[in-house]
Amino acid sequence: MHEIENKIMDLGLNPNIKENPVFEDILFKVKKLGDLVEYSSDNKNVFVISKLDDKLSRKGITNIRISIDNNDLVLIEEYVTLAKPINTNEVVIKNEKCIKRKYSKNGVMISKTVENYKEFVVNKKLQDIGLMEMLYPFVSSFNSGSELSSKIIILRSGLNIGYIIKKENNELTYCGYVPLKTTKIRDLDLAGALQPCEILPMSDQKIISLLKTETNEKTRLELEKYYALKNKEYYNSNYDSNFVYVKQKRM
Repeated sequence: MHEIENKIMDLGLNPNIKENPVFEDILFKVKKLGDLVEYSSDNKNVFVISKLDDKLSRKGITNIRISIDNNDLVLIEEYVTLAKPINTNEVVIKNEKCIKRKYSKNGVMISKTVENYKEFVVNKKLQDIGLMEMLYPFVSSFNSGSELSSKIIILRSGLNIGYIIKKENNELTYCGYVPLKTTKIRDLDLAGALQPCEILPMSDQKIISLLKTETNEKTRLELEKYYALKNKEYYNSNYDSNFVYVKQKRM
């Protein structure tokens, strides 16, 4: 882990990122990628980690872009793209993962965006497909306007309550509060399928117990200070005039 940390910090990155509890998560994420990882940085506030998977039958790239802004907010963007030949002169490029997570300076995930893009075909041989060509349509900073099939934005509202905005094919299909998983309350993970829901108020004892599951003191204190109060409120999507739910048809 120290070797990975040294490689990242040797890029001249803003040292404040080491003070953020999420930095440890970043190190574990890089470690899971294994060997043959490339590190790069254009400035002290952004660095990129890439892992290539170049085989005879396919090409893949994992790209993790991490940035820290002037308020010490950390943004982690993950992209996984796969290219497979359809025939000798055509390749289909598919975005396997596109997730953006934003963290406060104390390591609380405050927003999460999950995007899915439609696969597309390139009239080239697999060996002629460039790795940046695979990433270009999906990385937001490139602003290429690739066709988006669905997008979910999760905004933190409570300890385990999120506000969801979901669009499919540019149509709003969900908008409202939902319960989140409690296995790791610093994160924003959906507890189940998006549907109309009821969220019951939590007792003080239950809130205290939930906060105790967060082991980092800085993270726990921020969660308690800014988000615990929401868990004492009652919510029912049936009484929410702004609630949107469009049930998707099964194919």
